[in-house]
Amino acid sequence: MTIKQLQSMIYKHSFWSVIVIVLLSYIFIDPFGNYPINDDWAYARSVLNLNNGSLAFSDWQAPALIVQTLWATLWTKVFGFSHTILRVSIIILAVIGLFYFYKTLKLSSISNQSRFWLLLALCFNPLWYFLSLSFMTDIPALVMLIIAIYHYIKPNQQIYLTFLFLIFGVLIRQHIIVCGLGLSVHYWLNHKDHKWRAILFTFLPLMALLAYEWLLDLYQLIPKDFANQQGTIMDKLTNIPGIEELKRFSVHAYNLLIFLGLAILPLTISKWKYLKCLNRTQILAGTTLNLLTIGKIITGKRMLPFTGDLLYSGGFGPIIEHDVATHLENEFSIPLIIIASLLSFLGITSLIILIRIIQKQKRTVIYWLLGAFFVFHAILSINYLSDRYYLTFLPILIILIAYSKIEINPLSKLTISVISIVTVIFSTDYFNHRDARQLGIQHLLDQSIPHHHIEGGFEYNHWNFFDDPNLIKDETGVKWSSVTDFKYIVSSVIVNEGKVIKSFNFYHFASLSRKKMYVQKLESIVLE
Repeated sequence: MTIKQLQSMIYKHSFWSVIVIVLLSYIFIDPFGNYPINDDWAYARSVLNLNNGSLAFSDWQAPALIVQTLWATLWTKVFGFSHTILRVSIIILAVIGLFYFYKTLKLSSISNQSRFWLLLALCFNPLWYFLSLSFMTDIPALVMLIIAIYHYIKPNQQIYLTFLFLIFGVLIRQHIIVCGLGLSVHYWLNHKDHKWRAILFTFLPLMALLAYEWLLDLYQLIPKDFANQQGTIMDKLTNIPGIEELKRFSVHAYNLLIFLGLAILPLTISKWKYLKCLNRTQILAGTTLNLLTIGKIITGKRMLPFTGDLLYSGGFGPIIEHDVATHLENEFSIPLIIIASLLSFLGITSLIILIRIIQKQKRTVIYWLLGAFFVFHAILSINYLSDRYYLTFLPILIILIAYSKIEINPLSKLTISVISIVTVIFSTDYFNHRDARQLGIQHLLDQSIPHHHIEGGFEYNHWNFFDDPNLIKDETGVKWSSVTDFKYIVSSVIVNEGKVIKSFNFYHFASLSRKKMYVQKLESIVLE
């Protein structure tokens, strides 16, 4: 078989080709350690409780979660409870989501080759890839969204399946109801008969969410963060924002827009001819944004537009280790200023191209979905907006670009390939770090050291102690400092009070160096 024949076969079977590439990457990074990741310890708690015969949620939980809990419980009933099984259940959901995303791309007129690269751009996006290896709610909710969109836009439209998967999505993450709003507007504008159905895209998911909240309240199961989030969104919808809220809005929305531009950069590169068509106003706006960004980077010493989650998934931080959080900004230097400025410039340029693509599109359902999510995130950004929130836009934007009849050029292919490799390397470093920490924790447990004497990092501490009533609380009464009487710390940083009793090596590919995870015995530490 020649290289050309192999390429042709890969492009013809693009979905399975991408799945094989993803599975091969899993062999390299080995993401199957039995430990929680990021905030998924809180969501794993509900599955563990259900396995033990009771439906109960952690107060840390803000998403609705119930559909994801039931899905994971099916797997844990067969294979037993472990964080590894929870992770595998999300990987399977991610594959299902990619399959429906592939079917959606097939509805466009793009070539098999472009379809392959668009699939690769989604599944090796740093946040999609990393979050699909956790029990976080982002990927399951997004999978429901993708399936709902597919059943809406395919030729033999099946709106009842769209209703069903919108309901599933809302019962994982509440913000999926925004998709229903976009679909309602599109259906109303484009159907002469049965216009009453338009309201159902929003009404049914909303009723499902309200019924679920009523049941939680009836049985006194509402998690505090779930209730707080509902109240926060309603406050933002009903209150007039002040100066501080507007400042937060400008920073968060600005970061999200640049981040969106960077996320879609591998594809907008293929449309750089649009830059020739810019008018003076667009050129001035782009130049001003770039100058403001560079000024903010230099004066604020931050890796704009990143607010934390991407650095976390890249293994840079915040990896919390007993009041020690590793952040890229702590080592800020002129090379980093140059890199951050370049990334922001590329993000802004890509965003301008994306706007041109949207302007040339007909008012399709994707147009209205984007509009609905932009309005929602504008409201949300008054309070808080994380890097990973842009992930909702990513499949929608890729579908939009596919319908603009894009043909992926060599520079786009190179960019997607480089990002894929970097994503795998960063994810490998993250899991190497976590594997080494788990070895350190297990070393102490094997010596019969009780959990409450071990400071094992944010995820370990909260998984073991967050629901313990005997927690240290801050002045607001919030449970944060999770260990009340620890005598050992497992960290890649040697603390002043620590005496190293054991170390474990792990390799850090990004720096091409070996690092150590230290098991340390402490005399005394006071939590701040």
